[in-house]
Amino acid sequence: MVIILLKFPKYAYNCINVLLNNGFEAYFVGGCVRDGLLSRPCYDIDITTNALPDEIMALFPTAIPTGIAHGTITVIQEGYPVEITTYRKEEGYKDNRHPDNVSFVSSLDEDLSRRDFTFNALACSKDGEIADLFGGINDLNNKLIRTVGEAEKRFEEDALRILRAYRFAATLGFEIECNTKSATLKLANNINNISGERILTELVKTANGIKPSVIFELLNTGALTNFGIEAGNENVAPVNKIHTLNLNDIQKASLFFTCINHNLENIKSQLKACNVLLQNINALDEMREHKIPNDKYDLKQLLYKYGIDTVNLYLNYLALCSYENSEFLFNILNEIINNKEAFKISDLAISGNDIMELGFSGAEVGQQLYKALLYVMKDNNKNQKEDILNHLHQ
Repeated sequence: MVIILLKFPKYAYNCINVLLNNGFEAYFVGGCVRDGLLSRPCYDIDITTNALPDEIMALFPTAIPTGIAHGTITVIQEGYPVEITTYRKEEGYKDNRHPDNVSFVSSLDEDLSRRDFTFNALACSKDGEIADLFGGINDLNNKLIRTVGEAEKRFEEDALRILRAYRFAATLGFEIECNTKSATLKLANNINNISGERILTELVKTANGIKPSVIFELLNTGALTNFGIEAGNENVAPVNKIHTLNLNDIQKASLFFTCINHNLENIKSQLKACNVLLQNINALDEMREHKIPNDKYDLKQLLYKYGIDTVNLYLNYLALCSYENSEFLFNILNEIINNKEAFKISDLAISGNDIMELGFSGAEVGQQLYKALLYVMKDNNKNQKEDILNHLHQ
C-alpha cells in the first residue's frame, strides 16, 4: 500500500470509525479516492467494507437500504448521504448491464478486481494507506483511462462502462488507453442494451466536460443513432468551448446536442430527456433556421417568442460558433433587461381593458395588443398609454 494523505469530510470519517470500532474493515473507495488524488472536489462518498448489509443496517440508525440486494446501504450523516457497500463479486451479465449473480466476499482485493477502471479501483484507509492493485495511481499520473483486467470483458459485462470511459475522458481531459479504446469501438453497439435514461446521464456529464468532442469517435460508429445522436468532426471547436460558458448543466447539454447531428424526437422518446432540455434544443433548432438578429427590434421579437433564458442560450450558441457580432448582441440583450424595455404584452403601458374601450372585442383585443407591442418594440420611449392609444387609432 501507498500512503497519501487525503482529506475527506468529517461525517465520512464518522462512518469509517463506526465500522472499524465494531471490528469490521472499511475503506474509502472509487471516485472519492480518485478525485482526492486529483485535488478535485468530491461530492459522493463511497465506503467498502466486509460488514454484511444487515450488519451495516444495525450499526447506523439513519441507514436506508437503497441497494441492499447488491450490498449497498445509504447512511445519512450530517445531512449528507454516504454509500456503504459490502465487498462483493459479480458474475454473468446476459443483458450487458446487470450481473446475474452478486455474492458477498471477505476480501478487499476481490472487490476491487470487479471495478471498471484502474483509477476507480483505488481504496483508501482511514490513515491514508491506498490499495492500488491495478496501477491506478500511475494511470492518474499519466492521464490514462484503462480498464481493470481485459477491456473487452469489462465492456461485455456492462456496456454503460463504454460511455463512462468517454465521459471520464471528457471531464478529466484524459486519453483512453489504446486497448481500452479499441474495445469501446468494437463493442459500441452493445450500448443499445442500456436504458436511455442512463445514457442521457452520461451524455449530460460528457457535455459539461472540458473536452466533450472526445466522444465523437464513439458517436461516429452509429452506436447512438437509435437514441437520436450522431456526430461530425466539424463541430469539435464549438463543442470544446461549452465548458467555458456561465450556464447550468442542462443548458450546456442543450448546446452540446445542438452542435451535433440529432433527432429531437428520438432524444425525447429514447433518451427520455426532460422537458427543459427538449424545449431548449427545439428552440435553438428553430432559431438557427432564421436569420441572425441584427438589432434590438429583431432581438425583442425573439425575446417575445422564447424568453430571456432561451435567447441568452442562443446568443451563447452564436458565440460558440464564433459569430462576429455575438458580443454586440449580448450588449443589446443586457441593455433591454437593465432598462426593463418591453418585449412581451404584460410589459405594455396598456391592458386588454384599454383595447376594449376602443371598441375591439374577442380575438381583436389580442391582435391590437400585439400591434401595440410591435410599435413599442421599435422605440421603448413610446411605451406610454397615450402614445400607444394614438397609434392604435391610426
